[in-house]
Amino acid sequence: LGVRFLRLALAAVVAPEALAKAQEFLTVKTVAVQVGEGATLLRGWTGDLLITSEMSHADVVAANAQNVNVILTGQSTIERAYLQYLRQELESEFADSDWNVLFKCSTDCNPLSVV
Repeated sequence: LGVRFLRLALAAVVAPEALAKAQEFLTVKTVAVQVGEGATLLRGWTGDLLITSEMSHADVVAANAQNVNVILTGQSTIERAYLQYLRQELESEFADSDWNVLFKCSTDCNPLSVV
């Protein structure tokens, strides 16, 4: 989707300089994807990896304590990326029809920046 950055919280404590090596040994068998804020999924769910838009710091720490790795996509970032993909899919799907695909906002940007 063209997203440049994701935030990763490994369940194991890993020094930043050893992160690439640690990821080689990460085994993921169960993945959950939660739209929006993902902490509610952790109640009663056990798995290896949770991919969600947002979580509070305390919820990420709690997930890691349950041995769950977390990837945070950033709600604003992932929604914008997906809408561009969806636009292309809809334009392609309805190209030979009388339907018009209309997206009201021609210029849009994420209000948050990584600095």
